[in-house]
Amino acid sequence: MRLPRIDLTAASLASIPGSRIEIASLAARHGVAPGPVAMAQTLRIAPRC
Repeated sequence: MRLPRIDLTAASLASIPGSRIEIASLAARHGVAPGPVAMAQTLRIAPRC
């Protein structure tokens, strides 16, 4: 939350399990920018090298 300087709602939505589209939709519904949340979800589920 501190490093990317996002609020608590966005940080919570970025870290919970779910599909990117579903979580981005929840972000928009709660007044949070869906782009950063969807990007964090993509990085969260990306395969580790």
